[in-house]
Amino acid sequence: MKIKRDKLDAVFSNLLREAGEWTCAVCGKYFPEGRRQALHCSHFYSRRHRGLRWHPKNAAAMCFGCHDYLGGNPVEFARWVEKHLGKTASEKLRRASKQIVKFTKPEREEIHAFLKDELSRITCLRDTGRIGRIEIQTAAIIIERLAGDA
Repeated sequence: MKIKRDKLDAVFSNLLREAGEWTCAVCGKYFPEGRRQALHCSHFYSRRHRGLRWHPKNAAAMCFGCHDYLGGNPVEFARWVEKHLGKTASEKLRRASKQIVKFTKPEREEIHAFLKDELSRITCLRDTGRIGRIEIQTAAIIIERLAGDA
């Protein structure tokens, strides 16, 4: 069953891809304006895991090819995630994926506001010439507070 995308998913996807400078985290391919729909927001743990759905440590920008390949090879995907995040963060994420989390409507609105603010912050940094990957900050803090220590 396909999980419906909402405004939180849209802003999270844009935030993640902007923070990664519209570049695939696996192969390094850059996606210029006009071709950006080919760069996906790939979740390590499915979006059905609500506590991790909008957590920046649970996703990376990936081109269709890398997303398709790793999605079809879970053992390699797990190895890549561990290399990408580090063993400690990867294990913390795995434990968090086992928790059942349900956000209230006000909590979802709070997460949405934080994601939008973080996207604005990163966009402003890009507008002033900042290049390279920019760490997503406030989104992780608010989600961890609401979902527990993810």
